[in-house]
Amino acid sequence: MNAGRASVLICLTTAMLVPIGAFGAPPATRATLNEVMVKIVDPASNGVFYIGRQLPKNDEEWKTVQGQALILSEIATSLMTPVRAKDKKQWIQDAQRFLDASNAAYAAANAKDAAALEGLNDQLYEACRTCHEHYLPKR
Repeated sequence: MNAGRASVLICLTTAMLVPIGAFGAPPATRATLNEVMVKIVDPASNGVFYIGRQLPKNDEEWKTVQGQALILSEIATSLMTPVRAKDKKQWIQDAQRFLDASNAAYAAANAKDAAALEGLNDQLYEACRTCHEHYLPKR
């Protein structure tokens, strides 16, 4: 092994041994949770919810739907971070339900399976509705 590779290996190994919390507190968020939902989740979810109304006709349109499903998955993941999580139990369960539905939608979009995406509407809707019942009871 040459010296360059050895240095990289030592740096990577050292980085893996540093405790996760060693880098300080997570960064502050720029958007409120409401802004994330209204400006990111709502538009992205429309790609899944309305797939039956307007089927993607070409690869470019499928890429858009795939991106929308991926956005949902990434947002669901971010909801489980300490910066976003409202509590450790119910919030995480609700976010996991959203993540499961989003991951299934992403897989269906990657397979270009409009019927599977349409079949996931209820699962995605229930994930959203359940969380809203817990955390937005007046909505």
